[in-house]
Amino acid sequence: MDRFGYFIFLIAILVSRAETAKAFQVECEDRANCSSSVAGLAMTGGSVCTGFLIDKDVLVTNFHCLPEGLKKVGSSCEGQIHFLFPATQDHQAEEADCDKILSLSSSDGDEPLRMDYAVLKLKSRVERPPLYVNDSGIRDGEDLTIYKIDPVPGRGGVLKRVTCPAMQNTIINPYFDGDLAGVVSLVPCSIIKGNSGSPMVDSSGSVKGVISASSELSLPEGVVQDKPNAKLNLASGTSFACIDLPTSAVLKSSLHAECRVKMDSKARKKRVDDMLEASRAKLQQQLNKTMDTVAADLTKAAHGIIHWKVDVIEATSEQNKKGIQSIFQFVPECLNLQKEKLAEVSTKLKDGKVSYDFKLPEVEVIMAYDDHYRIVGKTVRTDKLTTVDVVPTDLLNDEKSKIYLNQTPLPILSCYRRAN
Repeated sequence: MDRFGYFIFLIAILVSRAETAKAFQVECEDRANCSSSVAGLAMTGGSVCTGFLIDKDVLVTNFHCLPEGLKKVGSSCEGQIHFLFPATQDHQAEEADCDKILSLSSSDGDEPLRMDYAVLKLKSRVERPPLYVNDSGIRDGEDLTIYKIDPVPGRGGVLKRVTCPAMQNTIINPYFDGDLAGVVSLVPCSIIKGNSGSPMVDSSGSVKGVISASSELSLPEGVVQDKPNAKLNLASGTSFACIDLPTSAVLKSSLHAECRVKMDSKARKKRVDDMLEASRAKLQQQLNKTMDTVAADLTKAAHGIIHWKVDVIEATSEQNKKGIQSIFQFVPECLNLQKEKLAEVSTKLKDGKVSYDFKLPEVEVIMAYDDHYRIVGKTVRTDKLTTVDVVPTDLLNDEKSKIYLNQTPLPILSCYRRAN
């Protein structure tokens, strides 16, 4: 390129930069509580994201924010990404240009929940304080402050802040099962388009990760929402525990096994299925103890004459769609009467039926998720009015030895005979 051509090229960049700056201006919602380290990213093509400084000339955002032609380490981003820092209580508004791409997350796989970051080099240092990077991981329940730029149509963007709790072991992000996980979830957390690349800042002011998305992933079948009318917001992000920074001498991918977990739709489904199975098994153990107690109470209510047992019925596919995993029902097991004893008093036995009325419980075991998308097991008990009819004289005859459950005949043995 000759000198004249280069001059025209330079003019084009300056004009494009001026038009971008004019079209997208950033201001603080509250200057007294506005991070000086956060910028709005305006890119060719009109897309907008958020980013933040980790050095005076190094900025972090999301991989998915970058134009297609820049998704390669070493690519020049000059003239294609422009940074706009708002005026804060301590700093005047400032602009900067992008130089090159320093580090990127992988774009492989079909999993929408994956590590998503990009580290960019600025053309020159800015007079802004960078955020200190804390790569120790994110704790369950830890409150993180998100400094995000909400786009305003026709005006630019407003830098706001919101505090959200980090939630491990959610059904929608099974990868976040420990402090050093690469992909984390914040629930509830209100994140919109344009917030991608926002920092997740801890209580000490250090940055622990970068927000990447407001997830709208579908929930697995067989789990229902515990509060059907609740509006839940979920944000996902990448932890610095798994971000390879060009300034670091140690690659995180070789340091933490959690940074190398397989992330695709098949792997996520397997993790969710494992979570569900573990929750079912735990709830089943608790219910077995409870049902034994209820069965004993029913036996007592029948003056010890009828012993009850628990039948577990697997839910149908239609019931499973409603979150029902299994149904516990109570049925008569045996009669606590010795035939020999009955024979001794046979002349005193009634020829007519003897009736017992019960409120017989039926318990549905339901898997649900709460307002943090965590799996919770719950039971729904329904007491059904039930009548048991017994004809005492029939109990002396094996062929007629039965009782009637809501007028349905049931063959039944003596508990003593069964034991022998």
